[in-house]
Amino acid sequence: MSQGGIRPIKSPAFSPASAKYGRLLPPPLIGPSNFDERALRDLGLSMIDRGDLKEIGNPDIPAAYTYFGQFVDHDLTLDLVSTFEAEIDSTATRNFRTAALELDSLYGQGPHDAPHLFDQAQPGCFRLGRVLQADRGDDLKFDLPRLEDGTPLLADRRNDENLLISQLTVAFLRLHNHWVGAASHQDWRTRHEAARQQLRWHYQWVVLKDYLRRIVGQPLIDDILLNGRRLYDPLDAAAEAFIPVEFSGAAFRFGHCQVRGRYQINRNVPKRFIPTFPALPMSDRYEVPEQNDVRSSLRGGPVRQQDVVDWSLLVGNGIDVQFSNRIRPSLSDPLRGLPGEVLRDGGDNGVLSVRNLLRGARLRLPDGRAAAMFAAALISSSEIRVLEEAEIWAGFEHYRLDHVPLWFYVLREAEQPRGNGCRLAGLGARIVAETLIGVLQKDPYSILRSGSNFRPDPSLTRDGEFDLECLLRAAGMKFGA
Repeated sequence: MSQGGIRPIKSPAFSPASAKYGRLLPPPLIGPSNFDERALRDLGLSMIDRGDLKEIGNPDIPAAYTYFGQFVDHDLTLDLVSTFEAEIDSTATRNFRTAALELDSLYGQGPHDAPHLFDQAQPGCFRLGRVLQADRGDDLKFDLPRLEDGTPLLADRRNDENLLISQLTVAFLRLHNHWVGAASHQDWRTRHEAARQQLRWHYQWVVLKDYLRRIVGQPLIDDILLNGRRLYDPLDAAAEAFIPVEFSGAAFRFGHCQVRGRYQINRNVPKRFIPTFPALPMSDRYEVPEQNDVRSSLRGGPVRQQDVVDWSLLVGNGIDVQFSNRIRPSLSDPLRGLPGEVLRDGGDNGVLSVRNLLRGARLRLPDGRAAAMFAAALISSSEIRVLEEAEIWAGFEHYRLDHVPLWFYVLREAEQPRGNGCRLAGLGARIVAETLIGVLQKDPYSILRSGSNFRPDPSLTRDGEFDLECLLRAAGMKFGA
């Protein structure tokens, strides 16, 4: 197992890798500064599934990957400056996450500068929280560390937006602590750094070898690794990695369509499916649930013993595994009313599809069809088939716009026979794959650079493979009764 170099902890606010967002596509494709806000709102509202369209599961992507994708997004992007109402200047907006898959959303600035994240009684280990009403000991440290009011002690509080990403974050904390305890070094700082590198490389492996394969397909990954990137800084002119607005503002938001309206989180109540968000508006306060209350939603906050997630229902090949929704221009009904901690920016419109479309317009993202025409000419018309106007607007004829929102185009593209709603296709697949591979290739400490000889711990693999299920099992998360 190659040890390579250990990436030094950087403050995202001052890291060159996090200084700016960037663009993949040339200036002539930048979208107009004027747009019809009412028309975009109408289109966004038409994308919400009001019950007339049945949710359709994606047999290729279990539901856990929806939230792993959210975790990856939080690791790569954080905009604390721009507002929902104003045009966003992508050349001036700072990304408060490093443009690297290095888990800075987990580690923050490390034990020295962020001691509140770490367990002072076990140097080098993260703090963990015990679930409420726990009747046993350390085996029930399955919650995030929290203040008395339920506020999580995290480097990125977005990782407590819902129960599933919260529990996924707990898995990363637990796995780091496992490797700290397993290290033979006497100095806790050395054990901490060794564990951080192991966790970062295993995480990158899951992103590249498991998650990305599921959402774009292995042939595209192989092509980019063999023949190089064609959109993301193809000449390697940029000294540091950057996050393209076409990725953060459009293509990677495909995950919003994967969110199911309801989930079964464990077998404590057989076949009980819990809404992703409640139907009624929610306050910004964390609410500590009573022991016998029925959980009304998957909103983040303190976790009770009976709410610990059983991951066998969300990942793997079991007969009870729930799948993500297919990728198409339709969002589950609960995403029409997001809670305050998800909105964060003071905007008064909680309909996620509307927010995505308006943000894309304010970022001046390119017309989807024009962007696809450019990419098809540059790369291959067989890989990137430009959709006809009739294909783009089928079923949305009353909401047709002159400027095709890039996010909407990517979803419509994935719905075509090549993707069949099971994975991204064409332009959307290329943007996502090149960005994730690009940030790995530009990171001198990644598994594609100094860690190129890295292989996952064989004791954690299954049939020689290491995937998200392996990571969760290695962390000691709950699987089955």
